[in-house]
Amino acid sequence: MTPSEPPPTPSPRREFFLSDCHLGLDGRPADRAREARLIRFLDTLVPAEDGLTIAGDLFDFWFTYRRAIPRGGFRVISRLESLRRAGLPIAFVGGNHDFWALPFFRDELGLEVMDGVLTRTIQGRRFWIAHGDGLGSGDLGYKLLKRVLRNPVATALYGLLHPDFGLRLATLTSHASRAHQHPSPGLADRVRREVADPVFAEGHDVVVLGHLHLPTLWEENGKALVILGDWVENCTYLKVEGGRLALERFTG
Repeated sequence: MTPSEPPPTPSPRREFFLSDCHLGLDGRPADRAREARLIRFLDTLVPAEDGLTIAGDLFDFWFTYRRAIPRGGFRVISRLESLRRAGLPIAFVGGNHDFWALPFFRDELGLEVMDGVLTRTIQGRRFWIAHGDGLGSGDLGYKLLKRVLRNPVATALYGLLHPDFGLRLATLTSHASRAHQHPSPGLADRVRREVADPVFAEGHDVVVLGHLHLPTLWEENGKALVILGDWVENCTYLKVEGGRLALERFTG
C-alpha cells in the first residue's frame, strides 16, 4: 500500500441479517410492541464492530412522497439513522412491501440500498442476498404484478394520491394478501432446489432470503441456505461470526 492510499476498511467482526418486520401504519398495540422489540435489538449492535443487512419488508408499506413520510415506524428510522452516523454499516434490500423506500433510505439515512440482489464477500464466504419474492417457478400472476408496480409510470401515478388515502389503500391491500399466505409443505426444499442450487453453481456459498416467514438454516458441503423468518411471530435473525452462521431468536 502506497502512502497515498487510504487504509483498508476493516470488516465487521459480526454481521447481522433480518427481514420482514412489517412495521404497521395504524398504531395498534401489536405494531408498537414489535417496533419496541426491534429497537431493543438494534441497541445491542456495536457500530465499531458490527454490520447490519435488512433484507426487505421492514415496513408493511412505505412510499417516498415528495414532502411526506409515513409516521409509523419513525422510531426505528431514527435509530437506524443514529447507528449509521455512529459508523454502523447498514445495507437495505427492497422488499415487495417497501421497495419504494429505497430513495429515502439512501438519500436521507445514508444506507446502502439495493433493489434486487446484493452480493458481497463476508468473512471469506460469498453471500447472495435477496428479499425472495418472485423467485423460483410458478406465481406468474405475482411476477407480472411486480413488474407493473415497479414501473416508473405506476410510481408516478401513485405519488399523485393524497398520502392518507394512498397509505390506507396500501394497508388494506397488504392485510388482504397476507391473510392468504400460508407456507406450503416442502417449501424450504423447493427453494433450495429452484433458487439456491443455481446460485451455488455460480460460485456463491451462502444464499440469504426473506419474504417467506419460515426460519430455515440449511448447510451442506460448505454451502448454506438461510431463510430469515420474520419479526411478526418469530423474531429471528442471522448472525455471522468467525465464518459461522447462526439463526437466532431475539428474546430481549
